[in-house]
Amino acid sequence: MEIFTDMTNAVCDFGAYPQYLKNRRRRVFLYGLILAALSFLVFAVVPYVRFQMTTGGLVHLIDKAMPDFTLVDGKLDVDGEFSFDENGIYLYVNTDDYEIDGTAIRDTLDPYQEALVADADHMVLKGNGTIQTITFADLVGGTMTKEDLIDFLGPYLLVLTVVVAVLLYGWTVAGFFLNAVIVAIGGSCVARAVRLRLRFGEVYRLAVYATTAAVLLSLLIGLLPFYIPYSWTVRYLISLVYLGIALHRMSKLESGSEENRPEWS
Repeated sequence: MEIFTDMTNAVCDFGAYPQYLKNRRRRVFLYGLILAALSFLVFAVVPYVRFQMTTGGLVHLIDKAMPDFTLVDGKLDVDGEFSFDENGIYLYVNTDDYEIDGTAIRDTLDPYQEALVADADHMVLKGNGTIQTITFADLVGGTMTKEDLIDFLGPYLLVLTVVVAVLLYGWTVAGFFLNAVIVAIGGSCVARAVRLRLRFGEVYRLAVYATTAAVLLSLLIGLLPFYIPYSWTVRYLISLVYLGIALHRMSKLESGSEENRPEWS
């Protein structure tokens, strides 16, 4: 495919950059989408796969953290006592020797932003500054267990993962083209310094291709088992160096004879 030929030339052949100015906007945009997809692979897919491999996935974490319980005919039964108090979040469940006091519970939950407290008959929820009390006897009858709840949540968690992935990819695409703008601003300064007459839109088109090496390097870095700080700075530097060298080469060609002046000028 021409896209992958462009990708190879963008990394290995600075003489190919003048030809990129002849590419249509649709082709440049598609090229940017492919590079954004590679960036998405580095910053989202690879960490997600590592998370799945090391933890067993979100469903497994919920299964591990949630205590065993049964809800039968309006009565909640939880094995032991469950308590969590951290970062403004408070969880407390005790169905054996605890009963919620409707008056005192408000004072208990006042310091917290989010909270859940439950006994055998009631559950009190706090969120967005409001407190709501749920009586288990008012819920639909029958039996619910921890396994039933996890089976119920599984499909919704999958849908949530897909939605988050789509949003992250959209954010990655927007971030990629915005980064290209920053690289193009630096490239415009270089073009002016070497007296190369290019419009900003033309420099921006070259900047999209100049980011190729940085994206591919980030892909390799993302596969490493350790984190490298300030790698984003290295990405910008590599992109600017590639664009600067390409503009310098183009300036030398333009300073030649008028007969051989490239078509971009």
